[in-house]
Parts: sequence; C-alpha cells; structure tokens
Amino acid sequence: FQSLVQQILTEGEASIQRWKLSLQNALGHNAKLLVDMVPDLASLLGEIPEMVSLSAEEAENRFHEAFQNFLDCLCKNEHPLVIFLDDLQWADLPSLQLIETIFLHSDRQHLFLILAYRSSEVVQGDAFSQTLERLKRIQKNHQEIFLFPIEKPDVYNLVKETLSCDPNTAGQLAEDLFHKTKGNP
Repeated sequence: FQSLVQQILTEGEASIQRWKLSLQNALGHNAKLLVDMVPDLASLLGEIPEMVSLSAEEAENRFHEAFQNFLDCLCKNEHPLVIFLDDLQWADLPSLQLIETIFLHSDRQHLFLILAYRSSEVVQGDAFSQTLERLKRIQKNHQEIFLFPIEKPDVYNLVKETLSCDPNTAGQLAEDLFHKTKGNP
C-alpha cells in the first residue's frame, strides 16, 4: 500500500486531489489508523486529527472497518487492485483475522487477492489452517494452485529467455539458481 500511495503522489495535481477527497470521504475520522500503517498517506491526506481511544475489541472493529473502506476506495473499475500476500503460514492472528474480514466482503469486484503459503509448513489445527478452511467456505469462487519444483531445463529456459543471454551464461546461471533454490518456484 505504501508503494501504491507513492505512485498516486506522482500523478497530476487534479488526480491527487480526486484521490485525496475520495480517501478522506472513505476514511473520515479513522484516517489515522491507516496513516499508522501506510505513512505516506499523511502526505496525501494532509493533517490527520488524533483519535479517541477505545477498548481493544472496539479498536479492532474500527480498524477493520477503516481498512475495508480503504480497500473500497482503491478497488474501482478504472483501477482494479491486485494484492499478493506470501508466506501466510507465518502470519499472526490479527493479520489472519484481517484477511478473513476482507474475504467476507465478497461483493468487492475489483480486488484480486492472491494468498501464497507453503503447504509443507502448515500445521493441522493451527490458526492458519483454521483460517484457510473458513476462507474456503466463505469464498465460493476461489481457486487453489499447487506449485511443484521447477525442473532444471525449465530454469535454464527461463533464464535464457528472460535475460536474452548466450547458452553458456544461461547454463551457468541456471545451474546456480537451481542449486540454490532446488527448483522452488
């Protein structure tokens, strides 16, 4: 989100003003919550008033609502949003709860959420595996893709095509990459 806000800040003045107004309307008095998470929002939004302290549960609910409003502001037909979250098997419980809250808003049409995790590191019954099961029940149009190790010839082709280099250079680099990653995609 930080890099997205930085990108917005490079747009023309009229576009920045539209984003500012849209985000101010979406976040209201909860803007401080998102500025704490995405510091460059302060540059976009201007002065942000402090917030009233709430109990832990009320503060969590307020954050989830503010984050949903933030996403709704960012996910539009004219600028869809793709979010890729990796290594979710190590996510903490508040992060998992936030992801679950995002999934509950399945009517959000311009958000593509990609969640990646190492299935070999998922412990049955832990918070992540339970969240994963709930997400599968909540989200009807999800798709699971299991990635297998990339074979050495495919690593070679990937290196050769990506770098447009000679076969010897590609061969040595592919060998090093395969050795270090063991084909991990």
